[in-house]
Amino acid sequence: MRAATLATALVLSSLSASLTSVDSLAAQAPEVELSDIGFEGNFAFPEDSLSRAIFNRETKCRSWLLKVPIPFCWFGAGFAVDRQVLIARELPGDMLRLRSFYSRRGFREAQVDTVIGRLTDEGVSILFQIEEGRPVRVSTLSILGME
Repeated sequence: MRAATLATALVLSSLSASLTSVDSLAAQAPEVELSDIGFEGNFAFPEDSLSRAIFNRETKCRSWLLKVPIPFCWFGAGFAVDRQVLIARELPGDMLRLRSFYSRRGFREAQVDTVIGRLTDEGVSILFQIEEGRPVRVSTLSILGME
């Protein structure tokens, strides 16, 4: 029990250190548009479910009605596009959120990494690389004490 508490404290302290370094970098960097969020290696869950599990959001069209008949979104009309910026200090948290998402659904060995790519001068993309691992499966369940 004491070893588990010590391990938890070490993980939290290392996470705190990484969040502090990301915060100091984020304070220095200008805001940059988050143009695309992608997921690689996700076979058990669809991308829209994983997108709802994280904090960062990508820039997108406000409504499908603004795409047809006149494609306002494609022309970059300000009223039609919901612009989002990369919140770098949330990236470690997003990775933990995805690992927690998988863990709660039986994928205890899931690993998550990120790759940030520059698409344009103003925009970046995030790719979450996921190794799901094997799901936990219950082979036998016995209930004792019931008559």
